[in-house]
Amino acid sequence: MSCREVVCLAHKGCGLLPFHTRIAVCLILIAEATFLGYNLAVRAPIETFTVAALTLACAVAIKLTSLRVRPNERTRLKRILEQLQGQTGLGQQLKLQWIPNGSATLAGEVRENIIYLYDASYEEAAETLIEEFVEYCIAEASKPYITALNSLIKSINEEAYRRRDKAAKAIAKLLKPIILRKIKRR
Repeated sequence: MSCREVVCLAHKGCGLLPFHTRIAVCLILIAEATFLGYNLAVRAPIETFTVAALTLACAVAIKLTSLRVRPNERTRLKRILEQLQGQTGLGQQLKLQWIPNGSATLAGEVRENIIYLYDASYEEAAETLIEEFVEYCIAEASKPYITALNSLIKSINEEAYRRRDKAAKAIAKLLKPIILRKIKRR
């Protein structure tokens, strides 16, 4: 098979990949054909190298494709967040980060005062933004309860420890003479 035939096959087989990625795949296939043509020994089979390179090329292509977000959509999402903050007076410290296809399992989440949106489309991302903002506000409203419960749990744990320690000392005091008698008999 000639290099030209390899290039044509690669272009057909990788039609969905960006142009530069297809060129990289072609170069890899040409290198493979060259190695095989000259019977050059390599440490790992060249097919393994090709599969790894193709996997990497596809991953890069998918990531680059997913990052193509129109700037006006990102701006519109930021305006929605600003409207929510202005109308509610809540979440003023929140920032927005839209990473389309950034998670396979989550549509969005709030971490360290940043709302992360992972939806691919603007419409879904806008809906998720509103949901995440509402969830954040509810979580903020329940923080005093969480603080109070944590304080209560801490004091209960301290009391339970004191009681266990007291019981352990009492039982040890009861068992000490019995154990000492058994040791003296031996």
